[in-house]
Amino acid sequence: MIRATDFYHGEENLQYLSLSYCGSSGAIRPSLGNLSNLQFLDLSSQSYNFFANDIQWMATLVSLKYLVMNHVNFSMVGSNLDEMLNKLPLLIELHLYSCQLFDPISSLSSTNFTSLSVISMSHNFFTKFPVWLLNLNSLVSIDVSYNQLEEKISSCLGELPNLQYLDLSGNKKLTGSFSELLGGSWKKIEVLNLASSNFFGTIPNSIGNLCNLRYLDVRYNSLNGSLPEYLKERKNCSSEGLLPKLRSVDLSNNQLAGKLPFWLSQLEELTYLNLQQHPSRPYPCFFGNVSKLAVCVIRME
Repeated sequence: MIRATDFYHGEENLQYLSLSYCGSSGAIRPSLGNLSNLQFLDLSSQSYNFFANDIQWMATLVSLKYLVMNHVNFSMVGSNLDEMLNKLPLLIELHLYSCQLFDPISSLSSTNFTSLSVISMSHNFFTKFPVWLLNLNSLVSIDVSYNQLEEKISSCLGELPNLQYLDLSGNKKLTGSFSELLGGSWKKIEVLNLASSNFFGTIPNSIGNLCNLRYLDVRYNSLNGSLPEYLKERKNCSSEGLLPKLRSVDLSNNQLAGKLPFWLSQLEELTYLNLQQHPSRPYPCFFGNVSKLAVCVIRME
């Protein structure tokens, strides 16, 4: 069996190392820090086979661009993790799925890894959204789903100029006005997943500004009122029409009511629509105009 992270002098030129799901287990050894030219590191494990009790070695991996440590147990590291990550100035992707992480990683006051594009920290125990992410204009993808977020999410998320993917789903105590959240520009957003959270209020007509949106999931929230009769339409979209790229919409299991608006029939790329528990009677006949629609759920339980 490979003894993961048992590295000494002689491998300094190594740039790519993946020991993911290789059957190794135990503590991550400080000798891993000898790989000063490493650009890609994946230590993902099953059932927390790896754990970390000392991560000072991470500070020497200054060439690291991709760090994947899913299912590595960081519960004994505490606040040291965010301090070490901040010493990796070239980091582009960070994947920390289900790592027994708590709130200290949210405490960074400034960030040095200004090239960070992808961050995935789902299935941990954060109660606060890492606000330092709002300072990273390079971000394309943020996944903090299935944590224990409680505080209101800042609408400044919508001002991240390159953000395409946002997943806040599964944070049942996460609350805030849905219309306020959409108050930003959201210039490049393609995937917006807020399912199983506690957003409230109405769906604003400004949602029509999200001309790059492909996937919208706000099921199991506390949205109420009617869908807007008309949508705003951003004039500088690369494609014409209302929400021209939207393919999947799930608004089910909210408190929405009222007549379904005609603009739903103008979503040319729509393939999936779920309005379960929307008390619309009679069912609108115009869905036959949506030629690509494959699944349409409109029913009361």
